Amino acid sequence: MPILSVVYDLTDYTAVMAVCIVLTVVLAGIIVAMAVLNYVRSGARQSETPAGGDEADEEDEGETAASVTPAVDRSLLPAFFDTLCEGMSAESREKFATLITSGETQKLRYRTPLTSYETEKDFLKDTFLSFSVLGGELPTDAAETLFPKYVGMLKSAAAITRINNKMVRFYFARRTKEADALDKCVKLCKKDIAFNFNKFDAPGRKIPSLKRLILIYTAQKKYAEALNLCDEAISREVLERKDEGYEDRKARLLGKKRREDEKAAEKAAREAARAEAREEAKRRRAAARAAAREEEKKRRAQEREAQKVNGGESDNGGAV
Repeated sequence: MPILSVVYDLTDYTAVMAVCIVLTVVLAGIIVAMAVLNYVRSGARQSETPAGGDEADEEDEGETAASVTPAVDRSLLPAFFDTLCEGMSAESREKFATLITSGETQKLRYRTPLTSYETEKDFLKDTFLSFSVLGGELPTDAAETLFPKYVGMLKSAAAITRINNKMVRFYFARRTKEADALDKCVKLCKKDIAFNFNKFDAPGRKIPSLKRLILIYTAQKKYAEALNLCDEAISREVLERKDEGYEDRKARLLGKKRREDEKAAEKAAREAARAEAREEAKRRRAAARAAAREEEKKRRAQEREAQKVNGGESDNGGAV
């Protein structure tokens, strides 16, 4: 009986193993068949893709990107917004729209809702009141589109020069990021200075663009231009700060110019001394080479004379 029991157990174990092997083979066959089917379907899809399929994919991706970052809701903007922004690039227009509808309007000076604006002038007024907040993010071509439009609407000379100086600060803040920003800043400063001299009695008045231009020229070490502006301000009695003209500024500039001139003179003297030392060394080397050549010539001449003497002695000896 024990022997039969063992036989039965082995038989059951063998049967189970056989069943497992069969199931494994069947499962592997199913997996291979599915892989082949997927490969065939993939090939069919690729063969059905029309010419320009890549472009279609790009369009799909563009639509997906657009759906992720939708354009600004135009219903949140004033009715005249797009007309006002004519001249800006599409990207700058959207950036401007995003800035004023982004939920950060509590930091700006706009009315809420923005749709309550009836005139472009009122909207631009609040835009420039918000310029210190917008300025860091506002695209340059957006500011350059809005600035002349608003200035053209203003009648007050005081308001015009105030907006000029907002734009001066805008350019000055971008001087390290945009290659032409500082040149634009200088140009607008000159324009505003001339505007102030033409529209106002200068005595007792401050002209921020004049001070800004003096500081720019000083930083560029254009002391003559800066001093000329100081002289102009002093002659017109323009104030730099409360009850103070440009006399102290001029004195500081003269002192700075003198120190720069002294440094430049010292540097020039050092350069001249180094140049003279280089020339002296060059002359010494040339003299040494010339002396060496003369010495070599003498040596060769002596060798030739010695050869002649030796040759004569040899001939005489042969005659004897």
